[in-house]
Amino acid sequence: KDPGYISIIDLKDDFYSKTILDELIEQNNSSSKNITSLLKDFGLYKFINKSPQDLTYFESQKLKFIKCIINNSKIILMDSVFSMLNKHEKLEFLSIIKKYQYEVNEIIRNSDGLTTPQIAEKMDNLRRDMFGNLMDYTEIKKHYNQLMLECLPYMKNRVNIAEDHLKMAIQYAMVGNYIDFGALENVNEGELKVQLDEAVNITIDSKLLDVFKNDLVNAKRLVYFTDNCGEIVTDKLLISTLRDINPDLHITVIVRGKPVLNDATLEDAKYIHMEDVAQKVIGNGTGLPGNAIGAISQEAMTEVENADLLISKGQGNYEGLSGCRLNIYYLFLCKCEMFMRRFG
Repeated sequence: KDPGYISIIDLKDDFYSKTILDELIEQNNSSSKNITSLLKDFGLYKFINKSPQDLTYFESQKLKFIKCIINNSKIILMDSVFSMLNKHEKLEFLSIIKKYQYEVNEIIRNSDGLTTPQIAEKMDNLRRDMFGNLMDYTEIKKHYNQLMLECLPYMKNRVNIAEDHLKMAIQYAMVGNYIDFGALENVNEGELKVQLDEAVNITIDSKLLDVFKNDLVNAKRLVYFTDNCGEIVTDKLLISTLRDINPDLHITVIVRGKPVLNDATLEDAKYIHMEDVAQKVIGNGTGLPGNAIGAISQEAMTEVENADLLISKGQGNYEGLSGCRLNIYYLFLCKCEMFMRRFG
């Protein structure tokens, strides 16, 4: 049999790594491709950088089950977990586990050539099909859109009095990327306001900023890929600043085509009146939690192909667009261990 053919979920503490992420990558020789999605599925994403030893009993059982999925275990033996279930519930639970494991493995097996957002969409569709509708972010989105609109006058004033208007607007746009319920277990309003106050302290490479300014003043068409609700208000502020620098610039804003997590859609763009600063606001035609060349609508692709300058917000868009060889500038906060390791 394969080493991972049979897995046992028991009371023993058999974790060896410093963090949960390391445990899943190193102990299981797994890539990081599907780890984030699995941790979110089982409610453990917020512990990704914590030690497995810090988990409660039931949380540790969940982590062991994730390891079973990654190991592609054909048989999973559970003692204390099953002790609380009757015979019918046990059979039903095993059936769900088997089907979910098979479908996840099929997604990963057929993921060559797909970007992270494309894989994430497939995982979301699987969870929706098997476990029902995903969380409804409608009220959360309204709340953060309104909250950031109330902060807009303050941010505008800070941009206007800043020595470098563009730099300050970029710093706010980066802070806005904090409002990400897909990457963060808990988005804290207090922390958001602290980050807004300290936005001026975000380091931006002066040489890269000069290159961007040169591209900006010479550009004719710009595409701006948004990311999250609330954050889209800081995008509006940045786009307004770009227009001040290059009044003739044609700007197309591309939001998500369908509701996904707390990502900004056309409804959010309309709510914050994005049309006041952009000539065109469109959806990308998909439910991807990001954008990927060739996977978005033809309308969106036409805008991308005609642009000589692009701005991409958020980790999901970076994962979907990086390496496409277009003139894209990426703005995001590092909100997971893998990004922190890569970008420092």
